Amino acid sequence: MSSGVKPFVFALHGFLGQSSDWNQIQQKLKDSVDFHALDLFSKDSSVITDLSSYTSELAVQIQQRQSESFSTQDIKSRKRIFVGYSLGGRLGLHLLLNHSDLFDVYIFLSTNVGLPTSAYEERQQRIASDQRWAQQISESSWDLFLQKWNAQAVFAGSLQEPARHKSDYDLQKLQQSLDLWSVGRQQSFAEVVKEHQHKVHWIVGHRDTKYLNAAQNLHEQGCLQEVVPIDSGHRVWCDNPIAVANCIRQSI
Repeated sequence: MSSGVKPFVFALHGFLGQSSDWNQIQQKLKDSVDFHALDLFSKDSSVITDLSSYTSELAVQIQQRQSESFSTQDIKSRKRIFVGYSLGGRLGLHLLLNHSDLFDVYIFLSTNVGLPTSAYEERQQRIASDQRWAQQISESSWDLFLQKWNAQAVFAGSLQEPARHKSDYDLQKLQQSLDLWSVGRQQSFAEVVKEHQHKVHWIVGHRDTKYLNAAQNLHEQGCLQEVVPIDSGHRVWCDNPIAVANCIRQSI
């Protein structure tokens, strides 16, 4: 990295998240990186399409962000780091597959690598479940939907997210993402992660038993060089922003 050129960090939040979710982490890194975060579900965010099409367009947006403030030489000389939490991490897996050279380092937080291709029934069940969640957005009150969403077992042991206000979202985009971006429609990325494991960092909360076990299985299968458990539940960005910031800093 040439002198004076800060590493470029691009971060994607999870479902119901916002770019402001990264504020604490960004603040802790403010003097050492050029940090960018995207809103996925605001009223002026990109239209929700299938995972492949969306991430192809996302790659273009990322390249544009890099070129807005930096010369071609600076873009080539500085380190580029992707950070994705949960759903944002799953979008990052598609970037890793189709645009692996877009970043030098891919940091995945609490990310689902996908179901096996052979798990047809489990895939269909997951799609149906996500479609029911999408239906609840329009059929339930916003507060009731949030209450049910936050009551899921995966969030046990994590702090509550910041307040989520209905007016901050395009509800149709939330619904479409639950369906079109369902884990049931996502391929398994185990082999993709294995192929690129030299540039992958996999971070999970040590209280997030489901995702910790899945990550350890990937490690045992030789897909991951290392699993980084931190003092956290599933919402690692919220539970322990200091540890997440340190992981990003260590990757530079």
